[in-house]
Amino acid sequence: MFGFRLVGKILGYIFLMIAVIIVQIVILDIFPFPLNNINIIIAVILWWLVFSADLRALLLVIPVGFFCEVLSAAPFGVTSAALAVSLAFSGWILFHIFTSRSVYIVAFVGLLAVLLFRFLFLFSLLLLGHLTWSNIWLNNELLISIGYEAIFTAGLLFIGHLFIGTVVRRWRLEYINLSLQNDYGKEQKHFWHF
Repeated sequence: MFGFRLVGKILGYIFLMIAVIIVQIVILDIFPFPLNNINIIIAVILWWLVFSADLRALLLVIPVGFFCEVLSAAPFGVTSAALAVSLAFSGWILFHIFTSRSVYIVAFVGLLAVLLFRFLFLFSLLLLGHLTWSNIWLNNELLISIGYEAIFTAGLLFIGHLFIGTVVRRWRLEYINLSLQNDYGKEQKHFWHF
């Protein structure tokens, strides 16, 4: 029974990540210029990190990176490596430096994740010789697009965290601490929710 549950979870995660990539492609194709720069992949994985508080959410980068590599024109491995490093660093910052997970912290970490992803992606392309410094610094549209992507992704995380925080706070189940004593006289704490 354990094996079927694990297979079901894995298939569910793969289906979720394929759906996230499809939503990313739809946003790129349908929305007008400034709004099509939202990075849904980073936003969803960061949301998963924030709300699950589990670093195993970073394992979702592997199937997402593979599907992004299949659809990308960049050399194989550049997008996945930049995505994995930026989200691992953002997760480390989220769990070890900014532990409050407030709305502002989540938006800041989202902004940092997108900027780090784009920096690593462009730096990898520079190292591989697919891009030159003059293409980056003389091309204002590229820098403006990166700025829009960082701001809109951080804004999506900000609004989403604010919305989910108010909805969850309004309908949150209260946990009542009931103290019971076990056979050895030590106090046991049970958390019941109503």
